[in-house]
Amino acid sequence: MEGKRNRAGPGGGERIDSSIAAETFRTLIHDAPLSIVAFDASWTIQLWNPAAERMFGWTAEEALGKPHPIVSEEKQEEFRALREMALQGKTFTGIQVRRRRKDGSPIDISVSTSPIRAADGTITGIMSIITDVTERKKSEETLLRLATAVEQSAEIIMITDAAGAIEFVNPAFERITGYRRDEVLGKNPRILKSGMQDHSFYEELWKTLKKGDVWSGVFQNLRKDGTLYEEEAVISPVRDAGGEVINYVAVKRDVTNERRVEEQLRQAQKMEAVGRLAGGIAHDFNNLLTAITGYTDLLLMDLPEGELAHREVLEIRKAGDRAASLTRQLLVFSRRQVLQPKVLDLNQVVTDMEK
Repeated sequence: MEGKRNRAGPGGGERIDSSIAAETFRTLIHDAPLSIVAFDASWTIQLWNPAAERMFGWTAEEALGKPHPIVSEEKQEEFRALREMALQGKTFTGIQVRRRRKDGSPIDISVSTSPIRAADGTITGIMSIITDVTERKKSEETLLRLATAVEQSAEIIMITDAAGAIEFVNPAFERITGYRRDEVLGKNPRILKSGMQDHSFYEELWKTLKKGDVWSGVFQNLRKDGTLYEEEAVISPVRDAGGEVINYVAVKRDVTNERRVEEQLRQAQKMEAVGRLAGGIAHDFNNLLTAITGYTDLLLMDLPEGELAHREVLEIRKAGDRAASLTRQLLVFSRRQVLQPKVLDLNQVVTDMEK
């Protein structure tokens, strides 16, 4: 018995009996965590281990001696092309394809193959080792979508390390600040400081972040060309599995134009209030002027022309007319009507004021 199990190899060492080797091989195939599937030259399944049963849903009894069940109709052409290359001796390592389970659901797999050869070297079949990469593919697709969203975001996204050194900026940062990505990597965001915010502002910011809290506020920063811009920012700490802060991520939005429009709106509202006030004053003042000009007209009728009193009352009447003109302008302003500018003789205005 012992003689059958231990035979001398070419180098004088012991060689394991073929039956033991075969049993060992079967055990490895049976207990392997990866799906192992073998086909003959006609592509009929010859081996379907328990991992393949769990992965695809077909039992060995359902799969053995039949064509490959995992290939859907729309993938047949792709499958035939790979099969022909495999039967010509080509090996595949980690090729990723989409197949199907017994319940019809799709499964993404990574396949590595090698040819099975007869003693004379003829290829008699293919051995495949298959890994389920469905979850990994989903994670990769999720990361790709996230990366695409970050790259295409209209808002600035900046990531720094725990010390504040910039590790990543998206294209929106380059577009808004004028700095290229390679110009700022490894530097501190203070390169954007304008000096418009004092030390206590940044001290409060870091105090919040060091506590592990989210900070939000408004920066007045400088672009590369030296122009000011205003941005709303939210800065959040990023923690590792142990809870330690390892990064900070900032999402910032350029609100320069919005602030400019808001300021214009405030100015317009102020002018509207001034207009309403001016209109009210003009109406009241006009009522007073009506009395003044009315009485001066009566006095002028009673006083002989040429007398000093007549001339003085006439000047009062002229001043009343100028005041009435001013009230008309105030009323025009309050009603937002178009003013009609005219040429003014400053010499005459000064002369009238001296009278």
